Formats: sequence, C-alpha cells, structure tokens
Amino acid sequence: MYKKPLQRRGFTLVELLVVIGIIALLISILLPSLNKAREAAKKTMCLSNLRQSHIALNMYANMYKGRTLIGHSSGVYQANYTLWFRGDTEPMEMGLLYRAKLVKEAKELYCPSNFDPQHEYDSYNNLALLKQDQQNNPPISTPTTTNTRMGYSRRPGISWSGVRVNGATLWPHLYDYRNKAVMSDISVSLERVKQRHKTGINVLYGNGSAHFVKLETFKAPISQCQDLFSSTYNVYQDQIWNAFDKN
Repeated sequence: MYKKPLQRRGFTLVELLVVIGIIALLISILLPSLNKAREAAKKTMCLSNLRQSHIALNMYANMYKGRTLIGHSSGVYQANYTLWFRGDTEPMEMGLLYRAKLVKEAKELYCPSNFDPQHEYDSYNNLALLKQDQQNNPPISTPTTTNTRMGYSRRPGISWSGVRVNGATLWPHLYDYRNKAVMSDISVSLERVKQRHKTGINVLYGNGSAHFVKLETFKAPISQCQDLFSSTYNVYQDQIWNAFDKN
C-alpha cells in the first residue's frame, strides 16, 4: 500500500513573530543587567588606574624631595587636567611624570568609562604624550595644534604659573596630603560627572587609597560650576575637594 511521505511543516508567520517577541523581551530584561555589570567593571578599572597613578606620584615624590604634582593653571581651579599644551616643547603639570620617565604611554591617567574625546587617550582631539614629544621636539619639530589632557582632575589650589621643571619647590609635599583627596574623575562640572559613573566619581587620596564618592556628597557645590571655566567657581571647587576629604 502506498503511503504519502510526511511533509515537514515550517513556521507560520505568527509563530515566527512570537519567537522574535520572546527574544526581544529576554534582551530587554538582560541588557540593563549586562550594562550594569559592564559599568561596574569599568568603575573597578578606573579605581585601579587611580591607584597606579598614586604609585607614579609616590615615586616622583621619592625622586624630588617629597614634592607632588597637584594644582591648577591659569588661576582657574577647573583647569586641573592639562598634560601638554599644544606647540610647547615640554609637558606641564602631571605631564612631568612622563619627562621624569615614570610613565610611558600614561594610559593609567584615563578613565575607561569616559567617552569625551577631549579626555580619551590618543583621540583626534587629545594627542598622546609620546606624540606631543615627538612632534614638538627634534628631529621633527612641527608644533602640534592639539592639547594633551588626562582623564582625571587633580586637586587645585597651587597655581602652576607656567612652570615646567621637575622638582620645583612650588609643588607641595605629598605627605601633607596623605589624608586628603589628590585626584578624581573629572570634577569640574556636574555635566562632566554625569558623563561617566552617573551617580558619583572615583577619588584617590594621598595615602594611596581610592574609593567611590556618591554625587549627593558634593552635588551642592558642583551644581554651581558651569562647563565654561571661570575663577568665579574656585570657591565651589574648593568645597568639592573638601567634601572628598570627609569620605
């Protein structure tokens, strides 16, 4: 007796749409958890970078009679993250760690949660220290047109006034800041804080410890600081760093 072969039945359009809907639902449930896990990992890496930066600062202090590289430039407390000014032949501020051969590529000076090209390592708008040195000095000597900024803020209060010499007596002693904040995620305005860890920032202390400080701790003074830098905000920047000291 002849038997008709069984025919394989494919998915109907309705069944396919149901499967797609289930997959989309699962993604919507899992994605926030994955994003949180990813940000938690970046936050941990950021803390590690800050601790590595402290090692370099401590080595610098050992080389130069306890001096450390914190402060600001141009009389504006928010100007606290420049490493090399475009066209100059020498670095400035924490860029002096490079000249002292304590950092090479200085990738530890950048937060992995950052997406602002002005504070990203070797972006189109933020040239790497090594490239600044190569282009501004012999044998190339072609002045650059892009600054080099690090991905963290340094504690302001000491004005650099254009000094670009390692071990200058202008710099304070690291020991005097052992229980105070010396570096943090960019803390010049509320807008910059919300670009990274959203609910707060990572802070490094002079004793080498580093931890996360919630935004509510310093929200009042940082809310007064606009992204257009001005010495008007110096008093609020002081209050921000004093708030870090209490944590």
